[in-house]
Amino acid sequence: MDETVDLLTLLYELSLTNTKHRDPQDTSRKFVKKILARKSLQYGAVWKTDVVTEDTVVCSSVYAMPKVAEKAATARRRLNKLFSDEPIAYTEQSLFYSNLKGKFVYFKLAEFGFLEFYDDGKSSNFSKETFYPFMDVIGQFGINLENNFAFQNLEKEIKLRKNAQNSLKSNEEKYSRIIDNIELGLMEVDTEEIIQ
Repeated sequence: MDETVDLLTLLYELSLTNTKHRDPQDTSRKFVKKILARKSLQYGAVWKTDVVTEDTVVCSSVYAMPKVAEKAATARRRLNKLFSDEPIAYTEQSLFYSNLKGKFVYFKLAEFGFLEFYDDGKSSNFSKETFYPFMDVIGQFGINLENNFAFQNLEKEIKLRKNAQNSLKSNEEKYSRIIDNIELGLMEVDTEEIIQ
C-alpha cells in the first residue's frame, strides 16, 4: 500500500513539474531531480537530438545531474534497435559514455530526444518494469519540452524581427533627415553612371 501511495505521489509531483515552467532547462532540472531523489539514483539526464546522420545521432545536454559534457554522440543503428518496439529501453551500457557501466534506462521523448537514468547496480528495483508507470508522465514531459523549445525559438525570432524593424526605421529616419536638410542637389546614379 505504501509503495502505491509513494508512486502516485511521485507521479502527481512529476505532472505538476510538467506544467509550471516555460524554461526547458528549469523543467528538466526539476523533473530529473525529483526522480533521482525519490528513486535514489546516481545520475539522470535530458538529451536533445541535434543532428541525425546515416550512422550517428548527436545530442546536446539540456540538463544532467551530475553535470556531463555538453554534446555526445551514439550509433543510430543501436538506438533504432533499442527503441524498435517501445519508447523505453533498458541496457547495461551507456548510449553516450563508453566508460560508464551499470544499469541504464532510457525513454525516447518523441522527436525531441532522450531521458536517461543510471544506477550503479546496487538498486534492486531498477528495471524497465519499475519505470512503466511513468510512461504517460514522461511522454507528457517530452511534449512539454518540445513546446518550451518552440516557445523559446519563437521569442528569439520575435526579438530579432523587432530589432531589425527598429534598425530599419532608425536608418530611414537618419537618411530622411540628411536629405531633408541637405542644401545641395542630389543625383542618384547606378554602377554604369546612368542617372536614376
